[in-house]
Amino acid sequence: MDGASRWRQNWRVVAPPGATRVDVPWSRRSRAEAAASLRALPEGAPVVLAARAPLGIRRSRSLAERAGIRVDAEYLALPTAETPVYLVEDHPASISYFLRALLAAPPAGRFTSVIAPAVSVARTTAPWRLVRLLSPGRVLVGRRV
Repeated sequence: MDGASRWRQNWRVVAPPGATRVDVPWSRRSRAEAAASLRALPEGAPVVLAARAPLGIRRSRSLAERAGIRVDAEYLALPTAETPVYLVEDHPASISYFLRALLAAPPAGRFTSVIAPAVSVARTTAPWRLVRLLSPGRVLVGRRV
């Protein structure tokens, strides 16, 4: 099993047992269809919404509102919502800690010479709001109300 295959299930770490996962669609029509299917879930059903950038925050919150999902927690999914290696709580302290203590450039590779300086800058100067906006993935955990 390669890393990407293993990481595809990492969202389950933050999800309640039996949660329904929905990948937040790009198109408004598809989001309306997803909202309708989520509204059909029984009250109290646990739900996980996963969204890719750009506008992952806006699209996932909009879908949650339309579908009657009470959001209990929000996470930045890195490197992607599909294969999250890290799920960082969307809170200034959590994001700051992640940047300071956990974020690292890959040890060797084609883009290490570009990524390493970017990681260094992110550790020292990146405000949490910018990091959350630029995050490539988003995971919302909630319940159908």
